[in-house]
Amino acid sequence: SYLERGTLPRENPDLVHPSTEFVVVVGFRYGEREVGELGEFARPRIAQYGRLKDYHKFMRKKLDGFSSWLENQKELGASVSCRPTVDSAPVLERAMAASTMSGFIGKNTCFIHDSLGSFLLLAEVFVSGVNLQGTQEGTLESAPVGKTSASGCGSCRRCQVHCPTGALDEDYRLDARKCLAYWSIEHRGPVPLEFWPYFKDFAFGCDICQNVCPKNRPVVAKHGRPELSAYQKLGATLDLEKVLGMNQKDYEELFGGTPLTRAKFVGLKRNAIIASVAMADTDEKIQELTSTWQDRHLASWKLEDDAHKTLQKTFEMIEGYKA
Repeated sequence: SYLERGTLPRENPDLVHPSTEFVVVVGFRYGEREVGELGEFARPRIAQYGRLKDYHKFMRKKLDGFSSWLENQKELGASVSCRPTVDSAPVLERAMAASTMSGFIGKNTCFIHDSLGSFLLLAEVFVSGVNLQGTQEGTLESAPVGKTSASGCGSCRRCQVHCPTGALDEDYRLDARKCLAYWSIEHRGPVPLEFWPYFKDFAFGCDICQNVCPKNRPVVAKHGRPELSAYQKLGATLDLEKVLGMNQKDYEELFGGTPLTRAKFVGLKRNAIIASVAMADTDEKIQELTSTWQDRHLASWKLEDDAHKTLQKTFEMIEGYKA
């Protein structure tokens, strides 16, 4: 329902920033294609964007600096005004990025830059009050509607073939009701058993449709590796045992200031339960897990759980899961 609440700003940029004349779209390359087949990792992975410190903060800082610089360019006029947005307004940023003719929205529904690939965090600066007199004609014109210089997906269906849950079965549409990223991040409450097997590969988010995309293969060779060390806080995988036994203080120390807090304290524990069960390859190992959790964790889970009793219900659902 949150999509319905933000309809008007999507339709009219003036509701985001009055008298908007154009939008500067930027992308921060946060990751790259990870080589290796699913199942090669000892623990389930964290989607690459989730390993960063809160990107809203450092991207907003960069855009604030750019906006101040632009507003002080006297040749553009005395009334230039900017509004930076980093997920802070309901705008159609993928469509805006695609209209720049530097890329396209792919069958995996990501914006794919023709040379930088799809591991991009998008943000925008809405600009008004620019005096266009004297600028080179055509330099600030919008891309022609329906035309693009980007190559597009063509007949490629790799993202659709490799999506484990069928969330991308229809071209250029993502069914959130089947998407692992939805169930492991946005959903509150227990996860249906049919999605449990996929948590052994990703316990927060999912990068499969980007990892298999041919557009992400040559990015590192062409552009090098981004200097991400200053922005990263977490490793590639989730320590399930640590998550299962953590308290609120541990949660804040481990995941505070990262996108993993989007799943909430209870959501991450729920994911760790499901991933642990999914990684157990026999019913006997699953029984061992439940016996251990009964002794070590179940009492604390009942105390820590939210009003929906997510963890207790997830524990009870294990009985219906078969290795």
